[in-house]
Amino acid sequence: MSPSQNAFFVRVKGDFKQVFEHVPRATWDQQLDHAAARLADHVVKDARQRLKMLRDRIPSELSVLWRADDGSEGVDPAALYRRATNGRLVILGEAGAGKSVLIDRLVLSLRETRTSTTAPIPAIVSLSGWNPEEVELDDWIVEQLVSEFPFLVATRGSGDTTIAEYLRSRGQILPILDGFDEVATGMHRRALGDLNDVTTPLVLTSRPEAFRQARETAGRLWSTTTAELQKLDIDVITDYLASGDDEHGRRWRAALMKAPDRLGSALDTPLMVGLAREMDSDGSALELFADGERFPTAESIQAYLLQNYVPSLYGRRRSKQPRWETHGVHWLRNVAKLLPIGRKSLAWWELGDFLGRPSRVMAYFLPAVVIGFLTGAAVHSPLGGAAAAGLMSLLAVGAGWWRGPKLVRLQVGLADRTRYALALGGAGLVGGACVGLLTYVGAMHVGLWTLPVGAVLGTAVGSALTYVIRRWELGELAKSLPTELQLGAAGSATGGAALGLIFGIFDRIPSVGYGVWIGYCCLIGLSFAIPAAFEGGPRLEWSATPSDLLVANRHWAYVQMVSVGLAFSLAAATVTGRRAIPIGMAIGLAWGVGTTAWGRWALLIRWWMPLTRRLPLHVWGFLNDARKRGALRQKGPYLEFRHRRLHESLADTES
Repeated sequence: MSPSQNAFFVRVKGDFKQVFEHVPRATWDQQLDHAAARLADHVVKDARQRLKMLRDRIPSELSVLWRADDGSEGVDPAALYRRATNGRLVILGEAGAGKSVLIDRLVLSLRETRTSTTAPIPAIVSLSGWNPEEVELDDWIVEQLVSEFPFLVATRGSGDTTIAEYLRSRGQILPILDGFDEVATGMHRRALGDLNDVTTPLVLTSRPEAFRQARETAGRLWSTTTAELQKLDIDVITDYLASGDDEHGRRWRAALMKAPDRLGSALDTPLMVGLAREMDSDGSALELFADGERFPTAESIQAYLLQNYVPSLYGRRRSKQPRWETHGVHWLRNVAKLLPIGRKSLAWWELGDFLGRPSRVMAYFLPAVVIGFLTGAAVHSPLGGAAAAGLMSLLAVGAGWWRGPKLVRLQVGLADRTRYALALGGAGLVGGACVGLLTYVGAMHVGLWTLPVGAVLGTAVGSALTYVIRRWELGELAKSLPTELQLGAAGSATGGAALGLIFGIFDRIPSVGYGVWIGYCCLIGLSFAIPAAFEGGPRLEWSATPSDLLVANRHWAYVQMVSVGLAFSLAAATVTGRRAIPIGMAIGLAWGVGTTAWGRWALLIRWWMPLTRRLPLHVWGFLNDARKRGALRQKGPYLEFRHRRLHESLADTES
């Protein structure tokens, strides 16, 4: 053997070994340390990014004054936390008082002034929508952390305890619980009781009224220091808005001196001062506010600021898309109406679920009927097209009726996961063989209607095996057994019905033996197992940006389409020949779009919403543009409106 040939075989052997050899993972302690460092980097980066975007719009910062229950006051959030009893702090403030900015500054201050490398990592956790009767506080904290930072979802081997739970139990996470007033309606008293049951350090933010009402019925929150953010007085407002000696600053100063009570009451929070400063870059807002007849009260000024802030953002030509300037407010109002009031997180993979059920069903129904008819007519006749359209419409109604699938991302590398991937492939083969055993006799001697029935029964074996394998690899992150059975039944019923329809249209059942029939079924079972093998598990390298998750799930959908489409093309080719290619493409497309989060986003948000003129065609570009303008902000993998009051104002159909 020549040296070049020898080098070639050595290289092939190395590649084979890299793919199939089990590579030892980092120790559990190393994974915990790595995850803690990643979490600290992420929370600091996110806080800095939010504050930077605020400074980009409003160059000079407005300090928020706090006053603690012991009478002390100041503007340094770290100094406030150091005064907290047992590290437990409650921050109260009215809407727009600056709670979000203060806790972002607190995150940075605590990390910058930490005295130990093992100091707890401050992590902001939203309480919006928390129902303490359904989820305990510690479980809620962990759920929110792993949804925002996916790398915290990894477990120790096949155990059930995630990295987030370990870090929390070891005191390495300081939860900053944001929005006690946004807890599920009627649950504040119970929530306060759960907070008392947790004796570890924490920070809690709330509007004063909600917290005090809960305290009156449930008693005080033990071992905590309470501080309240103070309203801005007229001197602070004047110094901030009229800081310059130019004509604009002098006009603001004169207006504030002329109507200190009305303007001072309207602009007594950082939110309102910030909106006023951004909107009044040309002095037009000041002229309006000076009109006491048009704006007789502070509330009328605040309502104007909230209703006209977003339109003012789109009045400036700052986009390469001219239509965004003219239609941006209308589209953003539709996003606000789509997102339930009180819900902070705007996740692209959940937006479709907020559409009404009739809209979801119609969005799936129309393309399904068209694709089904064209495919059936192309491979057989208009009658075949009608039959295919009927089957596709039934599947479309089912896909639109139920809520969307979970978010999944593609993980290409199989190193250290080879045994898991091979085991899933084996489950697919076993399930396919069981389907073949049950459907052959029924199809040959009873009727084609037995195909979906036999497929569902046979797939149950493969689904059960898949559950065991995923439980072994992913622990509590694995789908439940009922979920695996439901998904398997849906896929097998769809496949059985599709093949039954094909055989019925051509009035021909493949004249193959028992073994060949089972082989085809094994191939189809493997086509569903292959994408499952490439389903990304929890990894410390996971990125948590919305765009990265969108791309990753799109790749996952592509794998589904190709794998399932090829398998059904080969199965259909037994009776249709070359005409099986469009059949397989249609089935693969339907499966990839109907069973993935990206497919639901593409169909409901990228197609249906623009078709009904509720969003632009380039939805993601529009949302990113809204974030850059300041209407939205990013928090981990989510987008959210800059403030709840802006969300409420945009969603108000009468505004």
